[in-house]
Amino acid sequence: MITPRFSALALSLALPLVAGACTVATAPAPTPTPPTVVWPQGTPVARRITITNDVAALSARLHINPTAVGLRAVGLKTQAVSLSLGAPPPAPITLHSVGQLDPPQAVAEIVNNSGNGHETSSGPIPLYAVTVSIAANVALVSYMLTGTYFAGAVDVLDITNVEAPVLRASALFDHMNIATAEFVPDDPTSGSGDVYLVAGTCDASYPATALMERLRLDNFQMSAAADYRLPLLGGSGEGLAIAGGRLYGTAGVQGGVRMFDQATQALLGEQAVGGDGDARWVSVAGGMAVVVSGGLAGRLDVFDDQSLRPLGSFPFDGATVPESKSTVQLVGARAFVAAGPGGMQVLSTRTGHLLGQIPVPADPNYGPADLVNNAVSIDRDLVVMSMGGPGVYVAGSAAPLDTPDSEAPFSAAWLTGLDIPGSVNHVSFRGHALLVASGASGLQILSID
Repeated sequence: MITPRFSALALSLALPLVAGACTVATAPAPTPTPPTVVWPQGTPVARRITITNDVAALSARLHINPTAVGLRAVGLKTQAVSLSLGAPPPAPITLHSVGQLDPPQAVAEIVNNSGNGHETSSGPIPLYAVTVSIAANVALVSYMLTGTYFAGAVDVLDITNVEAPVLRASALFDHMNIATAEFVPDDPTSGSGDVYLVAGTCDASYPATALMERLRLDNFQMSAAADYRLPLLGGSGEGLAIAGGRLYGTAGVQGGVRMFDQATQALLGEQAVGGDGDARWVSVAGGMAVVVSGGLAGRLDVFDDQSLRPLGSFPFDGATVPESKSTVQLVGARAFVAAGPGGMQVLSTRTGHLLGQIPVPADPNYGPADLVNNAVSIDRDLVVMSMGGPGVYVAGSAAPLDTPDSEAPFSAAWLTGLDIPGSVNHVSFRGHALLVASGASGLQILSID
């Protein structure tokens, strides 16, 4: 059985179910888009997607309520890191909350072992916001359910003005958990381009349980007219990166990374990952594609970005929480890794050496499974981290982060926590937009200076 990745606290929700046939997740409203999708192998797959482009219909889920966000002092599990503790720094950053986006709802399909194979929830239930990405003036929010529950969605948020975001489009996917989505813009402003996503499915009609899919956005209007799907290596779709005309997708459960030609969809290469084969995330830059995997121990695999030729495989302490995210972002020649209970770690892509670390918080209000660094997002020499139960932490680097020196040490000049509610699964930070995926609480929208 394919199990999606999540932070237990952020995604906690009682899910009622009723027995029945394999009736899969459906939206409360509009009419599904009908076209058939063909895999590269020629296997037809019936379309099961509902797309809504009606801003008025979607607006009830978006709540604009500007409020101040305070900074708080933090404690860490270890002091083996160079930073200023105690009171928050005077004014390293200023930020405020813009508002909140509620998650969409769907009837969930539930895989079981009762003999009939599938059940459905007794009514629509909220999906969980698990990841968020930003490109140009578009943010994509990905949603899923957990365990043996399947239903997913992708929201399209117009952040041309982060102080006045607009929910432009939403796509709901039957019996597919959407792990992540990325936008490849045609230009910086039109809201047009390709939407790629990585998902896991429980539907046996698909030739793979982990897959990559493409949709289209034109002037913020979503369409499945040019849709296609590609099978990934592994049982559970996890991570996605697009660079240099190539698509990179990772999957866990005896998984690894596959690379496709963005224009032709041809499979260009694949590699299994070291360790337990639980490939969680991928980042591509500077001639490298790096993959973080987890399980009994964390591992950073480094590949050539054009051939997927292995360049190195390095263990690290962390990424050991089952069924959780562990993201990675390449900045220069260093990999910034969200290492779960191992905190945020900076690793050399050449030697695997640990160059710096921000440990997870020391907070007696949370259990070990909720004291985890699930995601890291970097811009403007600021490192933004989702720390599970304790929320979002921000560190200012003591030196410019974009350096070609793969062995340059990392240290934080300061570290602060954001005074926002709820547990956090994922963060994305670009320019002035800081977006926080908070599971059943949806998406928190913040503006940062």
